[in-house]
Amino acid sequence: MTQSLSSQILAGSESPNSAQNFPKIEYNQPLSSPYEHPVITICIGEKEYGILGSHIRQYPLLGPSSPQDTYVTLSDIHGDVGHTLVHFLYSGTYETINSPLGENISYIEREYQRSVLIYHASRKYQITDLEILARKYIEHFDEAISTFEILRSTGEIFSKLPKDEVWLPGYVRKTLQRSFVSANSRFNTDDLSGILKDYNSFSRAIMLSVIEILSSHIQCLEKGTRSQPHFTSGFSTHGGTTTENLVVVEEWSVTSEKFPAPGECSSPEDPPAPGDPPAPEEPSAEWHARPDETDSAAAGPADSKGSLAKILLPDVAEYHDWENLSPKNRRKRIMKLKKRNLPIPDENGVISISLT
Repeated sequence: MTQSLSSQILAGSESPNSAQNFPKIEYNQPLSSPYEHPVITICIGEKEYGILGSHIRQYPLLGPSSPQDTYVTLSDIHGDVGHTLVHFLYSGTYETINSPLGENISYIEREYQRSVLIYHASRKYQITDLEILARKYIEHFDEAISTFEILRSTGEIFSKLPKDEVWLPGYVRKTLQRSFVSANSRFNTDDLSGILKDYNSFSRAIMLSVIEILSSHIQCLEKGTRSQPHFTSGFSTHGGTTTENLVVVEEWSVTSEKFPAPGECSSPEDPPAPGDPPAPEEPSAEWHARPDETDSAAAGPADSKGSLAKILLPDVAEYHDWENLSPKNRRKRIMKLKKRNLPIPDENGVISISLT
């Protein structure tokens, strides 16, 4: 009886290192409790948020200046995104408050502005994961808002970003380029100047982007002019100049059998340029439209591209072989174009596009 009880006691007092199987501990066992850290009060806008010091420990720029301080004011973060920042620190996810909308702003515009403000906060305090989420939602919402709203929102934070900022300038340039080539874009220079006048550094970035885009576009046009199109021009039926409706008249449209070349038709005489001796008049082109084209022109306004083509096509012959004209004949052509309020090409036959 005594031996049996002793055996039981020895069996129950075996060390954990013995070969006997014990239940495994499946839950986490940290070396210390994160809840022992003091609660830090973060003031953003007019609101205060409490957060454990352990949650901001990995973001030194967010923390208090000394371990004894428990109050932090983030005056450079917009109050509308205070919850989004604190919620990310707690959970690592993106969330905004569904508060009532202000005047003259849509739900999508507000969320876009918030994502831009969060991008600024994440760059300012080096919160990389939140920066990635902000980029995601900036690009997600920008498809539903205007270019000017994009420029207005990004312009507010542009000068506040770190000097090594790369992503936002590239994003703005991509937005501008997309707007230039979009058939639905409508650029209003008054709106653009109103945005740019308030942000000097942002204005310079916009102008550099526009210059790069137009330079690239002009190079493409010049390559196309040398290969097959005779000239390329952009006109607006509302009086301004735009690249939106481009009319490209290729060489065959002038030299084809249906339309006579300049030398094949006569025109009323024009007086010679002042100071030049009289020169033989160069016959100008007379456009012979097909009956179906005449009927369609009289039927009423067509789409903008079709109507613009009908306006320009009768005068296309005046641009024919422009680069090979003699100086005298070129001056005569210029006089005719001026009388008709048509654009004047340069010596290579290329019409410049000016944005005003």
